[in-house]
Amino acid sequence: MIKNVYQHKHWEIFNPMEQARLLSVLRGLAVAEPGRQLRALDYGAGTGNVTHKLLALGYHVTACDISPDSLELLKLEAKSEASLDTVTVDGSSLPFTDGQFDLVTLYSVLHHVPDYLRLIRGLIGVLKPGGTLFIDHEFNGDHWSPSLYLDAYYELTRRSFVDYLKEVWSTGELITFDYFKGVFIKTFLDRRYEREGDLHVWPDDHIGWDKIVDLLQDCGCSVGKNVDYLLYRPKGGEKLYELFADRCADMKYIVAIKP
Repeated sequence: MIKNVYQHKHWEIFNPMEQARLLSVLRGLAVAEPGRQLRALDYGAGTGNVTHKLLALGYHVTACDISPDSLELLKLEAKSEASLDTVTVDGSSLPFTDGQFDLVTLYSVLHHVPDYLRLIRGLIGVLKPGGTLFIDHEFNGDHWSPSLYLDAYYELTRRSFVDYLKEVWSTGELITFDYFKGVFIKTFLDRRYEREGDLHVWPDDHIGWDKIVDLLQDCGCSVGKNVDYLLYRPKGGEKLYELFADRCADMKYIVAIKP
């Protein structure tokens, strides 16, 4: 049930265009040597969006998340449990040894983490020499000071309040205590309260990609890819997306290699 609700809410992730883009990037991250299975850590795996793709690509995956319920759903969906480990983390430490993984992935995770730079430093440590760090699906700088084209794309693909009500009704959230608790907190106590724990999603507090690049370089990592892209919004359709995709961008991913 959690997975269905999560997927339904996060239309910006669980749509064919974004899923195809993500799979294409993952395919190009690392190539296994003959006779050796690459080991990947999917940090903040949730219900397995990235994990399932890595399993299909032949990795042995350690999926970790703060939610044991999400990891249980991930295991139920997994087609290759022999190549899957799940680990519940508390967000304060990394229960892994140095040099354990060939690949570490962070997809739509950093904005939930209070000290995301500290986390990245720790994850670099658990990579093997020559290992790959993949960070994706966080807003880039253009999102916070949008261009004429990006403003136009947002306006043309904006969901209405009726769309929002239909969503929370269809997922059953509208009749839950947690939903009304969240509305009360956000309205009267803390306008930045987010039920899913989003932290760095504000104009004055967002993911600093320049800080991430500086950290990677301080740790000796080389940044192989630093790519800005426009996140597909299903309401606008593919033709509208193609019209704007070459003109503006609001997301970024980075691929870095540990020395």
